[in-house]
Amino acid sequence: MSEEAIARALASNEDFARKVADLIADKIVIKKIDELTKEVEKLSKTMQDLVDQQKLVWEKFDENDKKFNQIMEKIDKAIEEMKEENKKIDEKFEVTMESIERENKKRDKTINKLLKQNQQILRTLENLTGSLEQEAIEHMEYVIKSKLNVDVKLYRLELLHKLEIDIYGEFGGYVIVGEVKARAGIST
Repeated sequence: MSEEAIARALASNEDFARKVADLIADKIVIKKIDELTKEVEKLSKTMQDLVDQQKLVWEKFDENDKKFNQIMEKIDKAIEEMKEENKKIDEKFEVTMESIERENKKRDKTINKLLKQNQQILRTLENLTGSLEQEAIEHMEYVIKSKLNVDVKLYRLELLHKLEIDIYGEFGGYVIVGEVKARAGIST
């Protein structure tokens, strides 16, 4: 039998043709399944790589988030420390200002006391000077009376509130002018 005859005989046999068709279909399907399986494996590997990369990204994100939170905690702590330090500085400043105010009040009291004492000293000096001038006038009148036998009225003379003569008097053709000093000394 020739090959053509065998092929016709086989083609006319429906059972055989079905089995051959099934075998061919199985081979084609198996080949396609194998191809698809390989593609699915590639896709699975790609998906796994993407999942792994995503995990790495999330891990890095978590790590950076933790670092960020640590930095924020340090910043918050630094801010709190600064607030505490500022509070201490403010308290020290207040204490210092209160101390300065107390010292100023003491100084003001001392200054006021010294001013009062100074006024008292000035009044005393005025009284002493006035009584010293009066005593000098009386003494000069006595000396003139006893030595020159002349009654003269001596007094204090003030001219236009600018010139002050402690002892002044006139008699005959004479003028008496004098200055009263509490102590004598050489001027420099």
